[in-house]
Amino acid sequence: MPILACQAREEHGKIACKKLRNQTDIVIPAVLYGEKKASESISLPHKEVHDLHNKKKFAGHLFQLKIGNKKQAALVKAIQRHHLNGKILHVDLQRIDKSHKITTSVPIMFLHADECPAVKQKGQITYTTTELSVTCLPSDLPEHIALDLIELDIDQIIHLSDLQIPEGVELTEVVSESHNPTLVTAHMPKIIEEPEETEEDETAETDDSEDAEDGAEGSDQQESASEDEKQ
Repeated sequence: MPILACQAREEHGKIACKKLRNQTDIVIPAVLYGEKKASESISLPHKEVHDLHNKKKFAGHLFQLKIGNKKQAALVKAIQRHHLNGKILHVDLQRIDKSHKITTSVPIMFLHADECPAVKQKGQITYTTTELSVTCLPSDLPEHIALDLIELDIDQIIHLSDLQIPEGVELTEVVSESHNPTLVTAHMPKIIEEPEETEEDETAETDDSEDAEDGAEGSDQQESASEDEKQ
């Protein structure tokens, strides 16, 4: 379990968090809760957290927090980010007892998608589900659940029941005959063809063209007649 060095915060509340957010290039405000203990306000190292987040190794992951002289296993439960620049503004951490099961989301890692028959036939792959909610002991929590797409073919559908779940891990979603969510589908892209012109269309265009010419000739004749009357 990776170690994350933290600092305890003496100031609490929204005003303290707002002041600390002005220093988010250095530290990130966070709260640690759970296991029937009082919540603790802490701060996390900005650079380390952002590096982990960019590598997709932060949200939903377990860490050994080092707060002063004490250590506490914790799960990253929620991240608040700036709506424009994506900067992490606040983190919620849940205390973990290694003997108690936890529930969290785990990403699906799709393997060999570029090598499957569907892609070789210029088909398209649609990923309907990209993460799963699981329950397990902290020691059994996987970083991801792998799904090999090497044999995925056109018009093939992969369901939740087709996924191999690691030992010690349970899905929170119950799979049955009437409920088996789709994870991945492969299909050929739809080609929108322009309608072909029929003989009736061509005849109509010809008639319209002739009518336009007749109209132009009639207009010329009216103008000539008008000029003769003036003379």
